[in-house]
Amino acid sequence: MKYKDKGFLKYQEKQRDGEFDDYWSRKSDRQIRRESEHRFSTFYQKFLIGRIDKYWWKHLKDSDKEKVMSLYSLQLDAISTKDVDRWYSDPVFETWAEWHDYIMTTFKPNRISLREDKLKVLGI
Repeated sequence: MKYKDKGFLKYQEKQRDGEFDDYWSRKSDRQIRRESEHRFSTFYQKFLIGRIDKYWWKHLKDSDKEKVMSLYSLQLDAISTKDVDRWYSDPVFETWAEWHDYIMTTFKPNRISLREDKLKVLGI
């Protein structure tokens, strides 16, 4: 082997010994944050664009966005199988309007930043 980089050789030794330290696949906090923002944006564009206001979605906490995403997939599964009576750990509704009302009343965005963004759109 002509290439004798010490870091690479140490990594190869760890691979042979079965030790993996994520040396090559470490992600920074910024990369993780950007990936989650992209995932949230894609989900909104695909499934929520006609149902929920984009500023409302933008100002939800990330944990609430995750919860809305899981509730959406659960609701989609329940409606597609037409098995709303089956036991679910989270609430499932018969119509999308009921689901929308539940989402809007349960999850609250940051009201101050939401108001600021809406005023910017109006030009105030």
